[in-house]
Amino acid sequence: MATVLASRNCNHATCQGECRRAKKEMPVRTPIRRASKKRAKQERQYTGLRKRFLQANPDCQANVCGCSGKAEHIHHMAGRIGDDLTDVDNFLAVCPECHHWIETHPVEAKALCLSISRLQVTKKDRTTYAPEEAVV
Repeated sequence: MATVLASRNCNHATCQGECRRAKKEMPVRTPIRRASKKRAKQERQYTGLRKRFLQANPDCQANVCGCSGKAEHIHHMAGRIGDDLTDVDNFLAVCPECHHWIETHPVEAKALCLSISRLQVTKKDRTTYAPEEAVV
């Protein structure tokens, strides 16, 4: 690891500005990435997919209370973890009002098939998922 001589302002009462006691060698550290290389690649793919999906689906697909009708958000029905971020089968074009409702009412959203529990349903079953009880 590379080192660089860095100085700090001292807090000693007898010093003015910098002193020898405040100087020491400090390692130069590389900054921590916001996302891994793999996740950064997925996010770049998602940006293009999101734009194309919203162009193909301009109307809100949820239509729950307070719906404005114009889709501006993508709701990931089974979350955004791993490959679910770029899985178009997992996308739902929604307006901001519906997206907020879906996120704040998870039980009702699952009953209306607007959200899917990724713990209970496998990927191949998502297209045929239907809740046993509808709670509204």
